[in-house]
Amino acid sequence: MKSEGRIGVNILEKRFDVEVLVVGAGPGGSMASRSLREEGREVLIVEKSPEVGRVILCAEGISRESLTKFFEPSEKWVASGLHAARLYSPNGDYMEVHRRQMGFILERKLFDRFLVMEAVGRGAELMTSTTFLEAKREDGFITSKLLKGGNIYKVRSKMIIGADGVASRVGKSLGMVQKFHERDAHYCAQYLLYHDSIREGVASFFTGSRFAPGGYGWIFPKGKGIANVGVGVIFQREMLNRFLDNLVETYLPGAKILGFIKGVVPTGGHKQPMVGDGVMLVGDAARLAEPLSGAGIASAMYSGYLAGHIAGKALKNGDTSTAILSEYEKEYWKGTRREYEFSYLVRNTFMRFTDEDLNLILEELNPIFHGKSLEDISPFYIARKALISRRVWNLLVKAGKGAIGQYLREFVHRG
Repeated sequence: MKSEGRIGVNILEKRFDVEVLVVGAGPGGSMASRSLREEGREVLIVEKSPEVGRVILCAEGISRESLTKFFEPSEKWVASGLHAARLYSPNGDYMEVHRRQMGFILERKLFDRFLVMEAVGRGAELMTSTTFLEAKREDGFITSKLLKGGNIYKVRSKMIIGADGVASRVGKSLGMVQKFHERDAHYCAQYLLYHDSIREGVASFFTGSRFAPGGYGWIFPKGKGIANVGVGVIFQREMLNRFLDNLVETYLPGAKILGFIKGVVPTGGHKQPMVGDGVMLVGDAARLAEPLSGAGIASAMYSGYLAGHIAGKALKNGDTSTAILSEYEKEYWKGTRREYEFSYLVRNTFMRFTDEDLNLILEELNPIFHGKSLEDISPFYIARKALISRRVWNLLVKAGKGAIGQYLREFVHRG
């Protein structure tokens, strides 16, 4: 069927069926597709970019536990390992903690390609340069409209998985995504740069109004003097570039800039649904990034892995209703929801800290944690130490309006 598009352009409409349509070939979409193929389901992945592994905003860090849950690290897509983390207060003081094999800095381009090939190698189909336009429910199926190379494709599927990021068209089309509040966003800017002072294996974090009011800055080393250096803020995003330059000028003067990118990292996933009839959202589409840090690779991989397996079982049983697919949501949050909500609470509390507050907190905690190994520090130990420091306690109670104090009391009591 042909229809007239813009003047002088014919748009050819094509139709076909597929069992599951996965929108987005990032970590969430690729892991979902891999799981679906392991369940024996037919999968089509569509990706709007011409190639998988496009340049996206990502500091590229992941903990060892989150990665090795699925894959052993490979030098093909790991840039460097991490063994220490350093936290700076606004006045320049810092504390450093260590851990053997703390985590990794990835080469996201190569890692994303590795993940999608895990799915394609198992039989998933992949269409790049393909834009998802909209979807609707029709006669028990999901009918999606795609645009590729001047052609409109109407794809009918039994299920659709949205792995299409913060602005998820899948979620919006099917009534899944609730209003996105600005306070739930990390507005970020990042340089890829070179500086000969960058310490390999040590991730650095920076606080204070000069670099990242209500957020933090970071240096994630990738080896041989190259690093991802960025800032993430909640307020004053119009000053984002200035904050980033302040960080570089202060700690890495004369750095050679190799690349620049900006973007938004969503959070607050505990406040919105992850499933509907015939649809599941994963990763940033479900706003699952860790609230305090904004880290999203691990949550994208895990949510995709779970969604694919649960979708596969639902298809096998012939029932893709919300009631059946809700197993995915329950399983994802099992054992983690309380920690996620606490991180969200801490994030909202952290927004209210002044530079003086942050200086005081580091001053109090430095003698307790500086130079320690994280293997020797449990969450219970951290909570107990926070309770011991009267000045830190008072700040947490004031900024958190009592909620953090109550959580810590309950946590220590349970411990």
